[in-house]
Amino acid sequence: MISSLRSGNLGEAKTHVSDVSQAFTELAKSAQDLKAEESQALRPQIDEMTKTVDEVKRSQSLGALGANLDMLGTQVRTLSAQIGDTLKCS
Repeated sequence: MISSLRSGNLGEAKTHVSDVSQAFTELAKSAQDLKAEESQALRPQIDEMTKTVDEVKRSQSLGALGANLDMLGTQVRTLSAQIGDTLKCS
C-alpha cells in the first residue's frame, strides 16, 4: 500500500485498506487475549487506533490517506512498545 501511495496510485492504495483494517482487527483481538489488567492499560491506544483505521477507510484524497497511514504507523509502533513494557518483554 505504501508503495502505491508513494507512486500516487490512490486507487490501488485504497484497495489495500481492507488489509490494513484486517491487521488492526487481529491486533485488537490479540489485545483482548491479554489479562484484564494488561488489556485495560492498552485500551486507550487501541481505541485511538480504531478511530484512525476508520479515518483511513474514509480518506478521500492521497494526502489524507497518507497522513492517516502515517498516524496509524506511529500508533502501531507506540502500542507495540507499550505491549512490550506491559508484558515486561521486548
